[in-house]
Amino acid sequence: MIEEYKKSETKNHKYKILIEIIGKKLLHLDEDSNYYINKAYQIAKQVNDKERIADLDVIYAKYLKIFGNYSKSYEYLHKAKSYYEKTNNKRKIAVTYLGFGETYRVSGDLRQSLNVLAKAERVFSELKDTLELAKVYNQVASVNYEYSNTEGMEKAKKFAELSLELIKNKKNTIELIVSNLNVLGAAIAGLGDFEKAERYLRESYSNLTPELENTYKPLILIHISQTYLERKNYKSALRYGLESYYFTKKTGLKLYLFWIESILSDLYADIGDYKNAYFFRNESNNHYGSIYSEKQRHNMMKIKYDYEKRIKENEIQKNNTIHTYQLLACLVSIIFLIVLVWVFYSKQQVLKKKNNQISEANEKLNEMNVTKDKFFSIIAHDLKGPLYTFSSSMNMLNEDYDNLSDNDRKEFISSIFESSKTLNRLLENLLTWSMSQRGTISYEPSVYNLSKLTETAIAFVNQRSEQKNIKIIKDINPDISVFVDENMILTTIRNLLSNAIKFSYPETNVRIKAMVEENSNINEKPEFVVISVEDNGTGMDNDKLNKIFSLKSTESSKGTAGEAGTGLGLVLCKEFIEKHGGTIRAESKINSGTSFIFKLPLGSS
Repeated sequence: MIEEYKKSETKNHKYKILIEIIGKKLLHLDEDSNYYINKAYQIAKQVNDKERIADLDVIYAKYLKIFGNYSKSYEYLHKAKSYYEKTNNKRKIAVTYLGFGETYRVSGDLRQSLNVLAKAERVFSELKDTLELAKVYNQVASVNYEYSNTEGMEKAKKFAELSLELIKNKKNTIELIVSNLNVLGAAIAGLGDFEKAERYLRESYSNLTPELENTYKPLILIHISQTYLERKNYKSALRYGLESYYFTKKTGLKLYLFWIESILSDLYADIGDYKNAYFFRNESNNHYGSIYSEKQRHNMMKIKYDYEKRIKENEIQKNNTIHTYQLLACLVSIIFLIVLVWVFYSKQQVLKKKNNQISEANEKLNEMNVTKDKFFSIIAHDLKGPLYTFSSSMNMLNEDYDNLSDNDRKEFISSIFESSKTLNRLLENLLTWSMSQRGTISYEPSVYNLSKLTETAIAFVNQRSEQKNIKIIKDINPDISVFVDENMILTTIRNLLSNAIKFSYPETNVRIKAMVEENSNINEKPEFVVISVEDNGTGMDNDKLNKIFSLKSTESSKGTAGEAGTGLGLVLCKEFIEKHGGTIRAESKINSGTSFIFKLPLGSS
C-alpha cells in the first residue's frame, strides 16, 4: 500500500491511500502514523479542502489519545466539531462525540464520557445509522465497565450485547465483534461467572486478525488471566498475565503497561513472590507514578515492620543484664544531680517567670500587629481586584447597555458573577478567621462518618472543579468515623480541596484519602485517622512551604487559572485541626504537586 502511495500521481488518489494507511497503522498502534497524517494534511491544505482538514483533525485526535496527549486530543476534536457545526454536518458532529467519549474515558472522566456518548446516540438514532450506533453502544459498555461496581458491570454487559445484536450479519465489523466480546467477557467476570466470562474472552481472542493484535490481544489475555486468578488457578493466571505483559512491551504503550503491571504485581503478591511483586509495582509506578496499590504497599510495610520488631526484641533481651547494672549506676548519679539542679532551679525560677511574662506580652503584641497588617493587606490587595472587576463591569452595563451585543452582555454578567463568587469566598474565610481570633466560634464535637463529611465538602467545590475539568477522587473507607466539630472540619476539608483545585492544572485529579493510624503499641486501640489531600499541580519551594500556615507571610499566590485568595484558608485549617488535638503538615515539590496530611481523632475517642 505504501508503494502504491509512492507511485500515485494524483493528489486525490494519494489522499485516499494515505487514509487507508493511517487507519491500519493506528489500529496497529504505530507511532509513525503521525508521519502519514502530516502527509495527508499537506495534500488537504494544498487544495484548501477544509472538510478533509476537519476529518484529519478527528484522526489526529485519535492518534493523540492513543499516545496519551489528552489535552491536545480535545483541542483537535473541538476544531473539527466547530467546522462541522458551520456546515451543519450532523453525522460528523456525532463522530466527534464518539472521539470525545473515548478520550474522556481513557483520561478518567467517565461521567462526561457518558454525556457526550448520549448525544452521539441521539444523532445516529435519528439518522438510523446502525453501524455507528453499535460503536456508541460499544463505547458505553467500556465506560460502564470502568466503574468497577455491580451496576456498572450489568450495564456494560447490556450495551455490549446490544452492540453485537446491531452488527449481526454485517460486513467489516470484526473490530467491533472483538471489542464487544472482550468487554462482555470482562463484565461477566466482574459479575462472578468466571467460566462463562472465559468462553466469551476466548471467542474474542479467536476472532483476532494481525491488524487488531496490538490493540486487543494484551487486553483479552489479561482479562483471561484475571478469570483464572479469581478461581485461584495461579499458574494459568500467571501464564496469560506474562504473555500479555511481554506482548505489550513490544508496543511500548504505557497505559496498557501500567494496568497490566499493576495486575501482575497483585498476582505475584497473592502467591507470595514479593520480589516479582515489587518489580512489577515499581514498573507500574514508573509508567503512572500517581497511582499505586495502597493495599500492597501496606502489606509490604507490615512485613518490614514485623521483621525489624523481632530483631529489636532479640537485641533488648541480649543486653538486658547490662542495662540493669547501668541503670543502678545512673540512678545514683541522677539523685545527686537532682539535688544540685533543684538548688539552681529555685534561684532561677523567679527570674524565669518574669522573663516569660515579658516574652508573652511581646508575643501577643507581635501577633496583634501581624493580625492588623494581614487585615489591611486583604482589604487593600485581595478584595480590591474582584471589587474593581465587579464595579467596572456594572458600570459598562449601566452606561452602554443598549449599545452592547447579547454576547457582550453575557460576558459582563459572567464577569460580575465570577467576581461575586470570588468575593463571597474571600469574605467567608475573612469572617471565619475574624470569629476565630475573637474566640466566638463554638466547638461542639460529636461522632460523624468521615466519608459522608467528605462528600458534603466535595459538593461545595464541585462547580469549581468542573470548570477546570478536574476530577476529585475520594478513597475513604465508609466505616471510618471521627470525633469532630462538623462545621470546623467541613471548613477545613473544603479549604484544602479548594486550595488543591486552585493550584491544579486542568484535566488532572485531586485525591482525598484516609487510613486509620496504626498504634505503635499493638495492645492499644488506634486513636487517630490520617487524611491527605493530594494534587498534581504547581507545587511550591521550601521557602514558601515553611510559611503557608503562618500569618507572617502576606503573600497570596494566584491559581493556575488566575484564582485569587487571602492566604487565610490554611491558617484556619491549622487552627481548627489543632483544636481537635490533631496536626497538619504539607509536602510539596515544584511542578509535581502538593500533599496536605492531617490527623483527626477517631469516632471512638
